Amino acid sequence: MSSVKWIVIKESLDDDINNAAASNIRIEVEENAASDNHIEENAAPIIQVEENVASNIRIEVKEDATNLLYTKAESVNLISIFGPARTGKSTLMNILAGVNDYDNEIFKTSPDMETVTTGVDISKTFVPLKEFSKLNGNMEVNSNILVGFVDTEGQGNNGDEFDICLFSPILVTSKIVMFWWPGLLQIDTILNSLGAMTNCAKRITRDTQCQRQNKPYGHLHIIFRSWNNNKTPEDVKKKLLEPQSVHKEKDKEHNSIRELLNDCFESIDIWLFPANGLIQCREKLLFEDFNDKWKQTFKNMRKKFSEQLSVNKPKHSAEKTWTGRDIAEFTQLLCKTLTSSENYAITSIFERMQVARAKTLANDALNEFRTLIDKMDPYYKPDGCDYEGIDAYFYKELENFKEKMILEKFSNKIMIEIYANYKESVCLMESEIKTNIRKLTIEVQIFQNKFNNLVSEIMFPLSKSVLKEFCKNQTQQLWNSFNDKVKNFPKKFVHDYRKKLENFCKVKNKHVAAENEKKIISFVQKEVEESLENSVQKLKNRIPMTEEEFEYEWLVLLEQTKIKYLKLHHSFNNFPDYTTFPDNLHIIIDQYLESLTENNDNAWENKAEAFQKRAKRLFKNALYTNFPVNANKVFNNTEIEQYLQEEILRFSYKVSNIFPHTMMNDICSKYKETARLMLTKLQVKNNNNIREIPQKVERYILDWDTFFKEINNTEQHTRGWRFPFQRETSQNVEQQILDWDDKSNELERWQHEVTELLLLSATIPELVTISSFQLLCICNDLTNLNRRTDLLSFRKAVWSIMRSDMKNILSEQFVNEILAGLKSEELKLARMSFINRCLNITTLTFPIRQLFYKMLFVNEPFTFASPIMWRIFLSEYDKYQKERQQNLFFDLFRIPQIVLSLPDLKVINDLLKGDELDSPIVALSCDIIQKTFFAHYELTELHHNFSNAVNSLCTNIVEPLQYISAIAFLKEYVRAFCDVNKTTLNEYIRDTNRTTSEANMSTDMNIIINDINNVMKLKSSRIHSVKIYFLKYLRICNFSMQDIKDLCESQEQPFPWLKEIPWGNKENKPFFNPYWLHQNYKDAEHYYYHVYEHADTCFASYLETVRSNLQSRLFNWANQSNNNRSLKKNDLVTFAGVIAALLHHVRASREWTNNETRVANYLTREIENMDAPSVYKEILNKLILNSNSLIQLLINNEIGPNNNEELLMKSVIVHLIILHASIPNDASPLAAYLHKLQVCENDFILACPSDVEGVVMNAVASFSKEKGAEQGVVRCGEMFVVLDCGGFSNPDEQKRDPTKISISSKCLYCKRVIGYGSIEGDYTRMDTSQIKSVSINHEPGYIVEQISAEKTHNVRMMTPQAYRILHLFVHTLIGASVPSSIATNFFAKNGNSAGDTMKHCLDNIRNDWKILKEFFDCDNDENLALILHSIISSIINESASNEWRLDTPEKREEWEDKFSKDHYISNVTVTAQTIRKKILEDRVSLTEEEIDDMISKKDSKYYSEKLPRLWRKIKDVSLKSLHAYYMINENNETEFPFLKVFFQHEKELHLIKHLLPILKFVHILKTRLDYQITRQEARKMTFDTFIYQESNEGKLQEIFLALKSAFENFEKSWNAVAPHVKRYNCLQFEEFPRISLKSSVMYGLGDNINDFGIYLWAILSYLIRLQNNFLKETISIPFGSCRSLKFLETNAQNMPSTSTTQNVRTSYYLQTVEIQHAQPSNFISYDRNNEILQYSQRNLEISYGEDIVYDLYQIEMKLAHQLIFNKFLISDNFSAFPYYGEMFTRVFTIFTNLKDFIVQEPLPATNIDLLDESYSSKNASRMVPALEMLICSVNYEIDGETSIENYISQQMDLSILTENTDFCGVLRANLRLKHLISLYERVESVKAYNFDKLNAEYKKTLPQYMEKQILNVISFTNSRFLDRIYSCDLLIALERFLDRYLMIEFLEYISTKDKLTSYITNEDLSCWPSRSTLIIAKRLFPHKIQVGQAYSVYKLISSRQASR
Repeated sequence: MSSVKWIVIKESLDDDINNAAASNIRIEVEENAASDNHIEENAAPIIQVEENVASNIRIEVKEDATNLLYTKAESVNLISIFGPARTGKSTLMNILAGVNDYDNEIFKTSPDMETVTTGVDISKTFVPLKEFSKLNGNMEVNSNILVGFVDTEGQGNNGDEFDICLFSPILVTSKIVMFWWPGLLQIDTILNSLGAMTNCAKRITRDTQCQRQNKPYGHLHIIFRSWNNNKTPEDVKKKLLEPQSVHKEKDKEHNSIRELLNDCFESIDIWLFPANGLIQCREKLLFEDFNDKWKQTFKNMRKKFSEQLSVNKPKHSAEKTWTGRDIAEFTQLLCKTLTSSENYAITSIFERMQVARAKTLANDALNEFRTLIDKMDPYYKPDGCDYEGIDAYFYKELENFKEKMILEKFSNKIMIEIYANYKESVCLMESEIKTNIRKLTIEVQIFQNKFNNLVSEIMFPLSKSVLKEFCKNQTQQLWNSFNDKVKNFPKKFVHDYRKKLENFCKVKNKHVAAENEKKIISFVQKEVEESLENSVQKLKNRIPMTEEEFEYEWLVLLEQTKIKYLKLHHSFNNFPDYTTFPDNLHIIIDQYLESLTENNDNAWENKAEAFQKRAKRLFKNALYTNFPVNANKVFNNTEIEQYLQEEILRFSYKVSNIFPHTMMNDICSKYKETARLMLTKLQVKNNNNIREIPQKVERYILDWDTFFKEINNTEQHTRGWRFPFQRETSQNVEQQILDWDDKSNELERWQHEVTELLLLSATIPELVTISSFQLLCICNDLTNLNRRTDLLSFRKAVWSIMRSDMKNILSEQFVNEILAGLKSEELKLARMSFINRCLNITTLTFPIRQLFYKMLFVNEPFTFASPIMWRIFLSEYDKYQKERQQNLFFDLFRIPQIVLSLPDLKVINDLLKGDELDSPIVALSCDIIQKTFFAHYELTELHHNFSNAVNSLCTNIVEPLQYISAIAFLKEYVRAFCDVNKTTLNEYIRDTNRTTSEANMSTDMNIIINDINNVMKLKSSRIHSVKIYFLKYLRICNFSMQDIKDLCESQEQPFPWLKEIPWGNKENKPFFNPYWLHQNYKDAEHYYYHVYEHADTCFASYLETVRSNLQSRLFNWANQSNNNRSLKKNDLVTFAGVIAALLHHVRASREWTNNETRVANYLTREIENMDAPSVYKEILNKLILNSNSLIQLLINNEIGPNNNEELLMKSVIVHLIILHASIPNDASPLAAYLHKLQVCENDFILACPSDVEGVVMNAVASFSKEKGAEQGVVRCGEMFVVLDCGGFSNPDEQKRDPTKISISSKCLYCKRVIGYGSIEGDYTRMDTSQIKSVSINHEPGYIVEQISAEKTHNVRMMTPQAYRILHLFVHTLIGASVPSSIATNFFAKNGNSAGDTMKHCLDNIRNDWKILKEFFDCDNDENLALILHSIISSIINESASNEWRLDTPEKREEWEDKFSKDHYISNVTVTAQTIRKKILEDRVSLTEEEIDDMISKKDSKYYSEKLPRLWRKIKDVSLKSLHAYYMINENNETEFPFLKVFFQHEKELHLIKHLLPILKFVHILKTRLDYQITRQEARKMTFDTFIYQESNEGKLQEIFLALKSAFENFEKSWNAVAPHVKRYNCLQFEEFPRISLKSSVMYGLGDNINDFGIYLWAILSYLIRLQNNFLKETISIPFGSCRSLKFLETNAQNMPSTSTTQNVRTSYYLQTVEIQHAQPSNFISYDRNNEILQYSQRNLEISYGEDIVYDLYQIEMKLAHQLIFNKFLISDNFSAFPYYGEMFTRVFTIFTNLKDFIVQEPLPATNIDLLDESYSSKNASRMVPALEMLICSVNYEIDGETSIENYISQQMDLSILTENTDFCGVLRANLRLKHLISLYERVESVKAYNFDKLNAEYKKTLPQYMEKQILNVISFTNSRFLDRIYSCDLLIALERFLDRYLMIEFLEYISTKDKLTSYITNEDLSCWPSRSTLIIAKRLFPHKIQVGQAYSVYKLISSRQASR
């Protein structure tokens, strides 16, 4: 509701009446607090009226309404309404105000008869007249007068007096008054009702009534609500308001009322609204609810209102129109007057309102002026004023007041009267102020004279305090007197005089202070000089110091000097400026500073020289350790140079932390020179050894030549290599065999030595390119062949080299002879190696290169020619890239003449001209160029060269290499385009009506499509090849042939050229039908189409007719009901195949047609009559009904690349089920699973696992032999085994051995704790002796196993390939019986819980399908489906076996073995293409043949034009493909065993490269933070903070960048490995944390406590385990079985030198190294790259481009050299990061251990004084970390007489101690290692102990009786009694125990409940300063006190000690 209550008339309550007895009436007016000042005389809310008035009415003016009116500063006119109650006045007012929605009504209305409006309501909203006038379609009145609306209470309910009080304020203030009459013209009633208005008018005085020209009220409008006769308003007005003849007394009264109404109102109008004005009746009415006549009357009335409202003249003698504020104030005054019985004059009330407002304005102005007096500016002069200062202020103020009066528009009378009074008051104030100012000037002069007299009486010198106090008192007295005098003066004038007086006093005070200062300075200066000299001399003993330390010490010295200076002044009560000295004192200080600086610089230079000598010695040792150059070991100079740069950076880092930054450049430059000299010497030696290698190489070549010549001589009498000799006597044969064995052994040794030499030299670029080195490689390669080739081929190869000139290996003759000897296919690897070796020779002449090119690019490519050609093209590409910075093959399109002018490329291009472009060698070149030089580009990059490539393709005269490159480019361009738009293309398939505009393609993509479409318009057979390849690639993307057809037909806009593709027959058939693999399927399909086309033909009659003509077997079995012939199994398969292929399969793309539905119904009836197994019939019915989840296809399913997999998989499932349903149940176990699953319930199920628990326990038993294991059982019955998993102990065991680290875990089922923290009885340990092997218990029946995604997973002796196929078959056939009770019982065997059995089967099938795709590397599901269909179709030809029941494990294993052998797939691509050809032969169009590369034989013109071999589909080489190729042949595991290990670990091998960056940064952290930081500080410090601090807040840019780079590598490596780390020992990680610069440095500080540091150990342990596991599995390969590991067979330096291994090697061996001593080369650095994959070759036949053959020998060799050579096993014995303050908690007995190494002695008395000068309680805490580092470094026996300084200089890890300035004082004390413990305890004793952070658990209170027990055994005196513990010794012991052992945050192994005596009296903990006191304490100290009360004991003793 949008109105507020304005005026309320109430009857007084009883108490009000009682009060009225005394005062007769009480009128309460609610007033706005803000308006009080505007009411005459600030009238109080309660007004007393004359006593003779008695009334029980009170008028309330509501505050909300008053406040509302005060906000309206504009002119306001009110429209009010009067009339009887409950007649709709509020509704009329709402309509008048424009309410069109009663949710927003202004005045509340109600359909009930109750009165809604009480008193007077006023609207909250005031409408501008401009808006009001145009409501209801009226003309607009241009006026901004605000119109308010007033609703009144119904008239006549409460008496005349009530109405007078209620109506009077409204009548006077309203512009328009509406009288609302609900009935007809009832003159008497109406005039009586209007009598209230006349009664109000009677109260107005005569003076006002006589003023006709200004009537008191506004315009009266009498409104008849329901007028139903034809009288006009004029008639009504005449009869109602004009005087009538008087016939009786009532007529006289009526005329009196008429007269008063005409006199009071400016005008009176009559409005007659029709009685039947409503159109619709509802509770609340709106304007639109009335008829047109009513609306017109209302609009006329609104128009009249608008005209009257627009005339806005001032009211009641006002000078301006009334605002809301005027109305509010007038209403309040009028209401006060109304409570009196007297008449009132409106003009008088208005005048009183103005007078009150004017007086308030004057009072406010005076108050403001009084405030202004204090702020008056004596020099103020406003613009246009002749006055200045005070006069100007008064002038301005009077003018301002006059303007305010004028703005208020008061009457002239009021303005003259109020202004005169205001001016009189202001003038009096002006006169008073001027008088006071004159007095102020005199007073100030008097004060100055008094102060001068007082100062002149002071006697100098005085202390500053006395002088200051004197001056202060006198000044204070002066100001007190002054302040009393100026209380009433203007503040601004007083301020000026005060400022003058202050300046005067300051000058006098300064003069006095200066005189006194001179008397003090001379004495103070002399004393300070003497003190300064002594302090500087002491400081010289502490140099050298860093710049910061020097600055700090110098500031301390200055501070001390200042203190001395201040103390001396203090003796005179003189307090000089704390920050300054006198100039002459500064001069003296600067002299000392200069001398001290010079001494410090000299000391630094000496220290730098010593540091450099030590660093030089250590670098030399490290250099020759890392690079042990000798005759048998050489290194790459680049690697040595890199080591130098890293060392220089490490040195710079150390220097930055030890020496001043100003010395860094000088020290580092000198060290660089020194290091460079040492490095140069090493490099010279290394280079000499490198230069000797060619001589060794030649010698080895000659030795090789000699070996084979001798072998050849030996062989002249033999017929075979390594075979007994024939036609000789037995003695000769025996001797020749011995001779041959000797030669073979020598050759074996030669090969071992050469292999090692080649591996060591392979990293030396200058060696690899020399001809002799490559020749030695060739000889070594040939030697390896003796294991792989026959004698004849090998001898020819050897003789070809022996006949050649060994010194001229680059001659053409040499090359020809070698190649002639390597022609044999068995020597293909040697031939490839030879060519590669020759091409690697940089000095190879062009003619020789040309010879190789001729051999490669002219002839048919030999096996593995691809890597050689790849290397040739890559070499040319790199040369071109280096010279021109462009892609050579892109330039072949743009500038072919320039590119082909290059010599080598010209030769290759000319050679290719001699071949047909569709030849294999051209295809191979195209493959290499495509996948090497274009495959890595994105679409946008390729598109820049698209037009050039098309032009090259379509040009008639084009160079071969250019043409080949264009085809290679376009193939990759299609690949890039399809990969980007695969999703969009799939959408076109799903929605054939889709348009280009609907496709969500970018602008750039649309441009590309337009360019492609423009090119495809070209009429060329070559462009046709591009179109076909586009469709080929979609096949690669898993689009079916039907998908591609749908795409071509989808629409014309995106690819209009697709419409041009000729498809031949467009009938929507399955994209392949596997049942064509079965015999006579053609007949079955003919039958189907016959039934389909001739619905009315009788099936039996048709069969009879066809049988007589074709003698078809199919129709014989179809008419079985007449002939009683049983169908053969092939007939059953083909019949079911027709249903599956032509009815079931089509559901995936569309619904059945009517004919198909009819055929299905017909076949259903035929199936019922068929003589076939029941399972067969059931399966066919399920197919037709599509009712089984296993085979079900969704109707109208969208065929696309995302769901073709499901469709193809279902086709295999259906085929498998159909075939086994068609054969007898005894044909195989698989058929039995389908026919008689219940019979097989207790058989041994195929592909099911064996006894898993037995296998696991045998593995545990094997493990326990090496590392031990413990076995136990949890209370819930679960068994557990603990394998090498940290310490496994119970709490009781841990108590017995506090240092034992305990590990715990939880049972996976009952969640009980196992190990540390467990509750007694939760688990039981079983026999802890070695776990023994158990026998395998094979379980019959189906066994549910967890789905395995591992490719190599298998069971028993099955190959992984066969296992996955059989596993899929088994679950398919078993799943065919689901759901059924038979299947439920079958799965429930052995207590299995498979859940949803159908889901279980489908999950296993899908997983097997996925693994088989990976296994066979099938990117396309169709290939896998073809392979499985071929296997299924072959099963039908297998003979039935009597052993179809597998009731023994042996039978199962035998059947599985046979299955593995019978269905072995050796080549996936070839097999799939062969099957595809067989299925689709003569049944597809040429386009489909071209798309699937299944081109039937064509003429030569077709091949020359279409070049199908170049445009064939090829596949990328990849690790996945390599692994599939390796796995496909089970013999590869034996022939290439290292590859098996590699593939097992390949997924994680690349992570090991992250180990080195992590170790490097961890080493930096350890170097800087060891013993320097507490655990709490480390937790708060971030990596960012560490780098910032170590680089001197980033100022050392080189150090900052180096640390930042090291951290970035660390962060990258950590975050890359983190997702793979799941546990550490028995600790599981839910989410391994990632790190950033804002992470805590604790992540880089390893620790065994379950805190941040455990993550570092976890990640390092994980990476080390990866390397160790990989290396261990590698060396577990049978010795000598892996040719690629031959270098390990001769690794003599790595072989342990034991007597058993000196002569005979039986296994491979690798060294083990501690992680901190490992070199970078010792870590595996494997990163996936394609270089090793280039040792492969694609099948160059048209149909088999996706078939890839890999050179496993070369790949294994390369990987072995990269991953195994010079790699070590890493020992992960981590040491916890040594936090400051945790030395004792890491090793409780560290002092005892130190004493075992070095006998300790007390500090010598002669050194104590010098030692004590080097530390204090402040710096002792900084010395303790250095001492902890020193003590912990002593872990071996060493001479105790060794000085600490010498010992530190010998340990590079301790060099950081020299940075500790505080520790340098210890070094000068010349102490020995035998003094370490005494030194630590002395420094510790000075350290301030603070136990505030001690855990509250160790602060438990002591009972009173325990306190007495302690005090009874303690002596507080210096004398020691045998029966008392000396208190001081006990305090020291307690302090040490608390500080050393209990202050650690993560303390877990000292229980608060342990007895304190167990620790405090433990001699090994070294807490007591005196052993004699310890002995007494052992005997007397109370044993009941616990560790948790240790602090309370300490506090008790220390408090008692202090009180004494």
